[in-house]
Amino acid sequence: MFAPGIDGQALAETMVAPGVVKTGGGQVQLVRSAEGTIECWVAPTDEIVADRYARIQRTIVDIGPIRYDHPLLTNWRSIALWVSNWGHLVGQITNARYVSRNVSTSVRDWEAGAWHHVAWQWRLDEEGRTRMEMYVDGALASDTVGGKFEGEDAPALEKDDEPLPIQVGAMNTGAGPGKMLIDELRISHALRYEGPFDPPRRVEADAKTSLLFHFDGDLSAESGIEGVSVEGRAGMAG
Repeated sequence: MFAPGIDGQALAETMVAPGVVKTGGGQVQLVRSAEGTIECWVAPTDEIVADRYARIQRTIVDIGPIRYDHPLLTNWRSIALWVSNWGHLVGQITNARYVSRNVSTSVRDWEAGAWHHVAWQWRLDEEGRTRMEMYVDGALASDTVGGKFEGEDAPALEKDDEPLPIQVGAMNTGAGPGKMLIDELRISHALRYEGPFDPPRRVEADAKTSLLFHFDGDLSAESGIEGVSVEGRAGMAG
């Protein structure tokens, strides 16, 4: 389940956690569609494009409905972070109408066993436009938002919050295994970065933190939200 990480231990298999929890104040949405940041340290366990001819992505985080009819797709009501079969790190959000926004950057130079920090952040409506940025090792790798739309600027995207599971290390059907170690996974309900930064080897929970998994021998999560306590479990949601 665990292996040596960037700090302490890291997740070496798959886990799932709830996307919504109940507290004394009511129900809390942990992953919010309108704005957020997903960041973690990752270390591929083999060549990053080892599956380039299989058309199977290497999933880091998959938050969406369980689709047994299309187990390889993350293109409906989803928030997902993965590496494509051709070595592109992709963050994508798709609504119930199959309309999506994404940002991506090439990571084909990643070597097996080498640790990298990934931070993907988004705001689906910033003055009528979608904002997304992908940082790799603390440097802005891309802020070009993709999707099907007219013009140069990606229009704002509407997506509802839903009580969907947070799957780590694979898609929630078990397809698209990450084939990488994952450490210091932090999910925030706000943007975090406005420029280059030095990624800490051990991440801390603060007021913006929905969930923070250290993976140091267990699947418990810290949170900056009062009253929130989350324990993940091994395996898949579906």
